[in-house]
Amino acid sequence: MPGSFIPDPDNLVDCLIPIADDIREDIAVDFGVRAYRVFVTTRVYPDGVIDSGADPVTTEIELTPRPDVLAFHQLYKGKMEPCGFDDSGFIRLKKVSTSYIQLELGWGDQPDGTEIIYELREGESQQQLTTEWVLDRQPYPDRGRALLGWEIWLRRLGEAG
Repeated sequence: MPGSFIPDPDNLVDCLIPIADDIREDIAVDFGVRAYRVFVTTRVYPDGVIDSGADPVTTEIELTPRPDVLAFHQLYKGKMEPCGFDDSGFIRLKKVSTSYIQLELGWGDQPDGTEIIYELREGESQQQLTTEWVLDRQPYPDRGRALLGWEIWLRRLGEAG
């Protein structure tokens, strides 16, 4: 499993997590229906102040298998353009592997000077630009409807929260 979650061997849902991840990787990614690679980038500034000029210690993890990236939602209107979608400043990730724990997804107590950024990068040779996002609300572990996946709401970096 990609994250640090330790499944309970006596819990059927926990035992299904690696199977669901394998299916998502084998079907959705191999068929090219997940257009984005998603990375969680953590930058820790040594002086405890974000963008202070000090070089941060940067780590990143790629969310695998690739999650669904949804730009349309009834609360956030977007505008269709002739050559693609101009997002409304908000997106939602679905079916993020529940093998990740909330801290790995950027939620929870972080040291001062810690910045968590989600990067959406090209996944299928469409020459899309990399975009940066931050958490808009607490990630939600949907162990039912989304078939074992976190739902993560993001807003474009720099948008008001």
